[in-house]
Amino acid sequence: MKIIGYILAIIGAIGVLLKTEMVKKLIGITLPAITQTTYFMIGSVVVVIIGLALILMGPGGSMGNSRSGGEVPIYAGNQIVGYRRV
Repeated sequence: MKIIGYILAIIGAIGVLLKTEMVKKLIGITLPAITQTTYFMIGSVVVVIIGLALILMGPGGSMGNSRSGGEVPIYAGNQIVGYRRV
């Protein structure tokens, strides 16, 4: 799932970059007229957001991980005898 997220984020970022004047001059080719519309820019930004959401929601992402990653004490009576990772 993360790989799909990365691919979508890269494709969306390329779409956003195609809208800028500097990139158009740098690549030196004529791009289709659809890449110059506002809808193309909005669509590219939406694709980037979807890609980032897939990256973060996948296994190991920050949104799907509810554990704190710390340690909790192990008690024997009133004394701490060790720590256990969560």
